[in-house]
Amino acid sequence: MVGIILLGHNKFGSGLKSSMELIVGEQDYVSVIDFLPEYDTEILDKRISEELVKLENCSEIIIFTDLMGGSPFNRAMIASMSSHKNNIHVISGSNLPMVIEAIMSRDGNKDIQSFISNIMNTGKDGIKYGNDILKENL
Repeated sequence: MVGIILLGHNKFGSGLKSSMELIVGEQDYVSVIDFLPEYDTEILDKRISEELVKLENCSEIIIFTDLMGGSPFNRAMIASMSSHKNNIHVISGSNLPMVIEAIMSRDGNKDIQSFISNIMNTGKDGIKYGNDILKENL
């Protein structure tokens, strides 16, 4: 099973999980870490460690973060590099379509790199400019 952590500034993770569950229902092996304004990186590191322990029986763990270069992404990368199992994968710029794709296809996952590539393509494909869609349909 692929475990998932939704991590970002303020309530990005919990908001993403709430939206995801509205569409696909409650899911096992999905954790949330909200990096609240009153937290520092020490608290963030502790929360990441706690959630990784909860998912330690997962064959792979994907940490979806909001912003490359921000504290959630940077601290997730440190956790990934510190792992002796090399099974922690960090993705920045996360959006709802890619999280849903990960949830819906994680059971059949055989090749983690292809799985991640597919997730990222789904995220990119989910970005559309609505005005162009209107123009095409007029």
